[in-house]
Amino acid sequence: MPEDDRRRVLVGRWHVEFRWEARRRALIGAIELRDSIVSTFPVRGVRSLVDADFATAFGLSFACLDQTRGVLGVAVTGSEVEFDFSPWCLDNNLKVRATLRDREIVGRWTMVRFAGPGPEGGTFRMWRDGS
Repeated sequence: MPEDDRRRVLVGRWHVEFRWEARRRALIGAIELRDSIVSTFPVRGVRSLVDADFATAFGLSFACLDQTRGVLGVAVTGSEVEFDFSPWCLDNNLKVRATLRDREIVGRWTMVRFAGPGPEGGTFRMWRDGS
């Protein structure tokens, strides 16, 4: 990743929490963002490891949330951060819009689906050790 890439501030290991208030469920896991970029059609993102069991916590078990692919869509604009947990899919995307504050990222997650109902979303929090 180039030195001037805004995503560089996110490199490292983070704790993550997704809350789905409507169903009173929560998912706590970990994300490790690496310093290498993947830009192979149709995927654009950052190499990553996501350790979060979406199937158990939310019943979301479709192929687009397959963490073994190792890529997370990441965009940083000022203090605003956007994540796409399934950048290789054109639908059924789990997306996050959040704000970076020092060692913590706080915002909302939503499920973007091509067809059919999906979860309405919830709150999102990501933090480094010590915050």
